[in-house]
Amino acid sequence: RIKMLNFYNLVKLHSKDGFYLLLRHIITIIINLLFVSVWTHHASPETYGTYLLVIAICTVMTPFSIHGFNTVIIQEVARGHEGVLKSGTKLRLIYSILGSLAIIILAEYYRFFQNNSQLTTLLIITAFCFPFFASFDGWSHFLIGKQKYKMFSHFQIIYTLVVTSVTLLAVYLGFKLSWIILINLLTIGTVNLLLFLYVLRKYEPNKLIEKDAMVYAKKITLIDAIPLIEAKLDRLIAGFFLGAQPLAIFSVAKLIPEQGKQIYYILSQLFVPKLASKRSFEVYQYTEKGLILFILVISFSTVFLFFLIPPIYKFLFSGTYIKSIYLAQLLLFPLLIGLPGAIFDIFFRVSTQARQQFYLRTIPMIIYLGSMILFVPVFHLKGIILSIYIRTVTFSILASVFYFKNRSVYKVARI
Repeated sequence: RIKMLNFYNLVKLHSKDGFYLLLRHIITIIINLLFVSVWTHHASPETYGTYLLVIAICTVMTPFSIHGFNTVIIQEVARGHEGVLKSGTKLRLIYSILGSLAIIILAEYYRFFQNNSQLTTLLIITAFCFPFFASFDGWSHFLIGKQKYKMFSHFQIIYTLVVTSVTLLAVYLGFKLSWIILINLLTIGTVNLLLFLYVLRKYEPNKLIEKDAMVYAKKITLIDAIPLIEAKLDRLIAGFFLGAQPLAIFSVAKLIPEQGKQIYYILSQLFVPKLASKRSFEVYQYTEKGLILFILVISFSTVFLFFLIPPIYKFLFSGTYIKSIYLAQLLLFPLLIGLPGAIFDIFFRVSTQARQQFYLRTIPMIIYLGSMILFVPVFHLKGIILSIYIRTVTFSILASVFYFKNRSVYKVARI
C-alpha cells in the first residue's frame, strides 16, 4: 500500500529548503530595485532602454551555448552522475562561439541597414564577451542537483551583489554605455568562473555521465530556446518598434512582476531534484499536492504586491516612470493565471517528455507573437500586456490538458 503524502508533510518538506531560496530571492529583489533606481536617476530613459535592448539580445543568444545543460545537470547530479558538469561546460564554451557570430551578424545589420553606429558598437562588444558570459553558470545547477540550497542561496547573493555593485558604480560614475556593458558582461563571466572553479574544488565531481545526457541537453536547448526568446520578446518588440524610452518605461513596470515570476524558478529548483528521485506513481501525487500549496503562495503574493507597488515605485524611481505603476499592477495577475502551467511544465521536464514540452513552448509562443503583431501597433505598451495575458492563459490550458491526459493514460496502463 502506497502511503499518501499529505499536505502538511509537503509544506514541512519544502520549508527549510524553500526558506534559503526565498531569502535569496528577497535579497535579489531588493538589489534589483536599487539597481534600477540608480539607472532611472542617473541615466536618461533612452540610455537605459538601449542598455536593456543590448542585454535582451545577448540573452536570447544563449541557446547557442547549449544552456539546456543546466537542466540536465540538475537531473543527472540528483541521480549521482556528476561528470556532466565539466564535460557540459567545455562543450558550452565551444558552441558559444556561434552565439558571438550571430551577434556580429546582427551588428552588421544595424550598421548597413539601420545606420545605427551606437548599437553596432555595443553589439560588437557583446559578441566579444559572449562565450565568457554564457558558459560558466553550471555551478549553480550543480548545487541545486545536490540539494545544497543554503550554499546555492549564499553564492547567488554574492554573485548578485558583486555584479550589481560593479555595474552600478560604472553607471554612477557616468561611464559611457559601451564601457558599462563591457564591465557588466565581464563581471558576470568572472564571478561565474570563480564560483565554478570553487565548486569543482570543493565537491570533486565524479566522472559518471549518462550516455544520453548530451543528446538530451541539445533537445532541451532547442525546447528552452522558445521560452527564452519569448521571455525577452516583449522587450525586443518594445525596443525595435516603440523605441528605447517606451522600453525603459515597460521594463520598470515589469520589474516587480518579473521578480514575482522568479517564484516559478524557485518551484523548479525545489521540485526537479525531488521529482527526479521519485517513482512514476509518486510523481503525480507530488505534483498535484504541490500545486495546491503554491496556488496559496502565489495568491497571497499577488495581492500583497498589488498594493505594495505604488509606494515603492514613487519612492524609488524617477518621476519620468510614473506611468510604470499601473502597468506593473496589470502585469501581476499573469503570475496567478500561469501557475498551473508552470507546475505541470515541471512535471514534463522531470519525465523527459520532449514532445509535450515542445508543444508547450511553440503553440503559446506563436499565439503570443501573433497577438503582439496585432495589438502593439494599436495599443502600444498595453498591447504587449494584453498579449502576455493571452499567452499565459493558452500555456496553462495546454499544460493542464497534456498533464491530465498523460495521467489518465498512466492509470489505464497500471490497471
